[in-house]
Amino acid sequence: MKSLKDTQNIVSEFSVNPRSEMRQKVLDEALDNFKELKQKGGSINPLGVWSLLVSNRIIQFSCGILIVLTFVFLGSQDNQRNAELKNDHHQDRVNLFGELDQIRRMSAAYDISGLLKMVLNGQLESKFVAAEALNNIIDAHARVKLTMHVSGDIIIDSLNDNLRLSSTDSDHWLEVENGRFIVHKNNTTLSEKSVRLMHDPSADPDHWSQLEREWQGLYKEIASLEENLNALNNKKTVVNDELRERLVKLNTFVDSIEESIYLTFEGNGRLKLESPIRGRKAYVEKRQGMVHVEASGHIVESESVTLLLELNPVLTDGPPVPYEGWKKRFDSVYSLNPGEVLRWVRSPFIPERQIYATSEMHYYSGSDNPPPPGYLFFRWNDKLRNWMVTMHPCSLGLVIDCIGLKTFQINGPDELRRLQLGGDFIARDNVSIENKLSALETILHKELGRDIRFVKKYVKHQAIIVSGQFQHTPLDGVQDPNSIYIYPDSWQDYRGPEPSELPKRGSLVKMIEEVGRMFESPIVYETENLEDNSVNYMFSVSFDLAVANAKSKREKQAILDSVLKNLSKQTGLQFNYGQHKVEVWFISER
Repeated sequence: MKSLKDTQNIVSEFSVNPRSEMRQKVLDEALDNFKELKQKGGSINPLGVWSLLVSNRIIQFSCGILIVLTFVFLGSQDNQRNAELKNDHHQDRVNLFGELDQIRRMSAAYDISGLLKMVLNGQLESKFVAAEALNNIIDAHARVKLTMHVSGDIIIDSLNDNLRLSSTDSDHWLEVENGRFIVHKNNTTLSEKSVRLMHDPSADPDHWSQLEREWQGLYKEIASLEENLNALNNKKTVVNDELRERLVKLNTFVDSIEESIYLTFEGNGRLKLESPIRGRKAYVEKRQGMVHVEASGHIVESESVTLLLELNPVLTDGPPVPYEGWKKRFDSVYSLNPGEVLRWVRSPFIPERQIYATSEMHYYSGSDNPPPPGYLFFRWNDKLRNWMVTMHPCSLGLVIDCIGLKTFQINGPDELRRLQLGGDFIARDNVSIENKLSALETILHKELGRDIRFVKKYVKHQAIIVSGQFQHTPLDGVQDPNSIYIYPDSWQDYRGPEPSELPKRGSLVKMIEEVGRMFESPIVYETENLEDNSVNYMFSVSFDLAVANAKSKREKQAILDSVLKNLSKQTGLQFNYGQHKVEVWFISER
């Protein structure tokens, strides 16, 4: 069995932000509870441990689980612990992923009894993940008794002046009347105050009927469990926030299983649709006879609104039609004044943003009525230039990247780099990085009250050193001998320079910088005139897959070695490594 020291190491390893004082509080609390249990007498066994957990705080498994685990570790016999420690660690790691895979299946099937057994008998990490899966079920589903099938896009319109919700590929629909959802399905009508919208991509009626029967049994289990949970006190412990953060980190992969949306009332006739897995919400209400939808800063108002994937709202009849004067209003928001270096266009967005996106950007293929972009970044040089579009809201790290810093030039806490900002940004061209970051500091302080600072330092970093003279040597047997292929020797079943895209055209420097960016490595040039050489180049399928699936620094380094060797064969250039001082910006908050 694991010792107290081993337990402490595991607690540290799986903390998102390990802090020694919090870690000590975790162990002190566990030890105090263990002493209290020993004073009451009796041996410690799984059923006794579970009883203690129930009497303490089952509704927040995340607190109790760590305490319970430490009880088990500390209550073991010393001679057993010494004998088993030699083999436990290796075997635990072998079995861990099997247990996590079981939890994935249990979560998908809402197997409460199976998850409870894993909480009792699984490995430490598995206990955490199983406990959080139970929490998700309890928190998200305990009060939802009615499920409606949706397939395809969700459409919200009106019926008899009441809001109506349906979907493109299902005959189930609901209407809102007197503070309740009236669900129409399978020639029956049901009424509840909250509804779970469940996606069924297969649109298989028999499959759906089977799922509905399984859900009925699940809801009975949940209702019984919730009744027991509500009878417990909600005493807060010092480890709750830290442990829950740790659980979220471990449980991310489980969250991707569900594709459900929860429909509830917000008051004053306003509805909330929430997708907990995707972390998206949409709010719906009637305004002057029109359906009004707000989601992720986007506002759509019409007689009928469609919610696409991730609850992105669009007009059901098609993309917004440009009207006379729309561009003038768009330009008044998306532009820079003289002397202005950086502008943050915060949500909610103006409707003209989507007119601009659909009529001038062509950012989304496969649909004439695409979802609104999550983030737009523009460059400004007396006129607007599209630079980046993503379908998700921006973080501080993404904005810094768009401003012009490479990944290896940014150093700072992950929580600051992941800080969600949302909105769009416009940056002036031909302005130094210092000025852009200074403007960003001012914006963050003014808009958010956050005193975030960027400080430049020069630090040593491993760099790719390029030397020699360029001389193109085509590869034999390739599709386009005039192109340079960027590829590793092999990746699984892929061999050689199979292209994954059409050739790009650019300077040798641009090509080499693109490779360096993939491996977060600066480039140092000990040769001249590479900027003057324009080439066609393309990345191979094996390159894309190898980089995406590299699980360690060693694997990634081996891929880079192979890629540079093959580039050298084609270009005559030499690629070596060396330590060089590079400009790095350190992010902090006062």
